[in-house]
Parts: sequence; C-alpha cells; structure tokens
Amino acid sequence: MGEQRAVSNFEIEVDQMGENEGRAHVLMLGLPWSGHITPLLQCARRLACKGIKVTFAFSLSATQSIRTGNHLISLLPTYDDITQGGHKDPAKLFDFLEKFQNSTVKILLDFIQKSQQESDEKRRTKCLVYDCDRYWALDIAKQRGVQSVAFLTQTLGSTAAYYMLNLKVHGKKLNEPALDIPDFSDTGLSNVVDGRGLDGISPFLRTVLSKFDNFGKADLYCCHTFDKMEHEVLEWMKNICPAIATVGPTVPSAYLDNRMEDNIDYGFNNKLDSSTCLEWLNTKEPNSVVYVASGSMAAIKLEEVNEIANGTEGPRLQFPVGDEGS
Repeated sequence: MGEQRAVSNFEIEVDQMGENEGRAHVLMLGLPWSGHITPLLQCARRLACKGIKVTFAFSLSATQSIRTGNHLISLLPTYDDITQGGHKDPAKLFDFLEKFQNSTVKILLDFIQKSQQESDEKRRTKCLVYDCDRYWALDIAKQRGVQSVAFLTQTLGSTAAYYMLNLKVHGKKLNEPALDIPDFSDTGLSNVVDGRGLDGISPFLRTVLSKFDNFGKADLYCCHTFDKMEHEVLEWMKNICPAIATVGPTVPSAYLDNRMEDNIDYGFNNKLDSSTCLEWLNTKEPNSVVYVASGSMAAIKLEEVNEIANGTEGPRLQFPVGDEGS
C-alpha cells in the first residue's frame, strides 16, 4: 500500500461524531472467536483514538483475554461461558449460542437504557456496533432507538458467496447480475441446497446464513476490507446493501499507518503458546510456508489435513499418519 490510503465513509462519520458531539459513547458486541474479536477490537481502538468511549460486550472468557490498549475502551461480560458452558466443544456450539443470545439481549437492553438516563449526554450510548453474525442485535438497537452498525468480520467476497448461497437455499433469484465468483456449483453443495429451505441444510450452515435474515436493514454495514482489494465485490454489494463502508485492513496501526503509536499488537491472547510454531517457522526459508486457518470451531481430521496439504502444495507434501491434530 505505497499510495495514500483513501479515507472511508466510516472514518468521515467518526470524525464528524467527534467534532460535533465531543466524546460520544459506542457499544460493541462481538463473538468470542479470534477472527471475530480482532477486527472489532482494532475498530474500537480507532474509535477510541478519536476520543470516543467504547464499551466492548463479549463472553466472560473473551473479556479476560483482551487487552484494550486504550482507557476509553471498557469491557462488558454478557455471558459466563466459563461456568455456564462455553464454545470450545463444537458439539455444544448451538447450546452456547442460544445461552449467549438470551443473556446478552437482556444485559445490552438494560445497559443502553441505563446509559440513556445519564445526565451527561456524551455518556449516553449513541450507537450499537455488532458482529453481523449476531444479526439479532439489530433488534436491540431498534428497541432502544440507537444507531445500528453491522460489522462484517469475514472478507466481503465470502459474504457475497454466502448471500448467493442463501438465495439458492430459499429458491430465490438474484435481482442483480450474478457476481463472477464461485457459487458452490462445483462442490456438489448446490444440488443439496437448491430451493430446499433451511430444513434441508446442516444446522451449522443454517446458523452461518442466519445473518441474512435482516441483511440490509442496519443503518450502516462495515467490512474489514479496502476498495482496491475487493473493488468488484464491493461495487456489487452496494446494489444489495447501499449503506456499506470499508474500514480495513483492521490490523494494528504499527503495520499500517502509525496513526496510533502504541497500537502494536492485536490485543487478544487466546492463551495458546506460539513459541513452538515461531521456532519452527524460523527454520524455514522466506515465502516458503502457506498458512491455512480453519477457524476456531473446526475439528479437522488427519485425513482432511492431508487433503488440504495436497490442495495447497501438491502431492509432494504428506503428513505422517498419527494422532488427529498432530
């Protein structure tokens, strides 16, 4: 990114918020998984550097692993996933999501209501920024009369692909010309989902597609990408959801523009020891390693690891047969 980075619509609105209202108050809601936490936390740090107070709502375990990096960012646990059941076990994922939602809705409704009674208007919650996968948070914003911002933590390309898949599931057609990206037709998935409705797909995929139940109804949609990386997809998505802004890349300022001198890390510690991986990486030649992220909830078998290896490196690379996860 040698040239000057374009200022997004979101950044302009943030600047205006700071100029017109002084230190406003924004409430954020995220999911307790690394790929969902880190983009939102970086966004929170950007808001805080503009003088905006941010209250970050997460599960208890996530709040214990976050370093806010700014005194204007405070943490609000909304569900005790340490004693009441967490998200680490994929078999209990849906039970966790249901408990998380029930507990979070009540706490956030009460939090916003209480903040709106503050005598100092600058301390009142003006906006709810929520992970788009927790689509039900839009109802919280509407019920309390605050601005709603849905944050797309995945790439915009994957969001577009899921959007088209969601139409297939419901037997609907695009109102816009189709985007030239993979539509799952060569995976065999299309034959399973075409027009069969939500009952014809797996519960996990149903959960992934639930974000489109109210897609386009939030006041603003933020995606952690930038125009030159996904220009074609961004222009296409504007036909589906005009109120969309790029806010990426959501990486520490030290790797981007140095606007925030102390922003040198992602601020999230998942308590995993990375020293062994780093030692191994240091023995490899530059640009010789392909990193594949499968997500927090994936339980990948050894045979699947070998398939991924074959797909990325070719038949030369094989992992020795042994315990799963080794």
